[in-house]
Amino acid sequence: MKCESQASDAAEIPTFEEKFKYPEKGFVLTRVERQIAGGRVPRQIGTIGKLRRLPEFNPYSRLELLPGNSPEPVIEDYDITEYFTGIGLRATVDEIGVHQLRSLLNERSRGNASRILRKYAAFLRCEAGIDANQLFRRHQESVGRQLTA
Repeated sequence: MKCESQASDAAEIPTFEEKFKYPEKGFVLTRVERQIAGGRVPRQIGTIGKLRRLPEFNPYSRLELLPGNSPEPVIEDYDITEYFTGIGLRATVDEIGVHQLRSLLNERSRGNASRILRKYAAFLRCEAGIDANQLFRRHQESVGRQLTA
């Protein structure tokens, strides 16, 4: 059996951007999920009967979303040490990502990464935004659809 022209098939395959509505390169999309298993099920939803409370349960309550800034911070607005530390953190995030930076900071600062990143949040780039409340609302919508299915 001979296949039809493969060229016409290729023309029908959508590009990444057409399919997912995001550019293939130059855009960071982060997936956030919470896995609950292995005896670590929170007591608020720990039984079948309590699952009706699932829309009120916020699995991301301990997630820390850093508010960042896109504009370049102005040197005059900061102490010189603060400014160059912030610029260095920004460059490091661009190179290795915020997750790796957080690990490095925790390792080298006795677990103070959250405090440091909050202090220098104005230096971190924020290209797209979702805050903790929006994330929780999306979670509630998703759980609501699943519970009514």
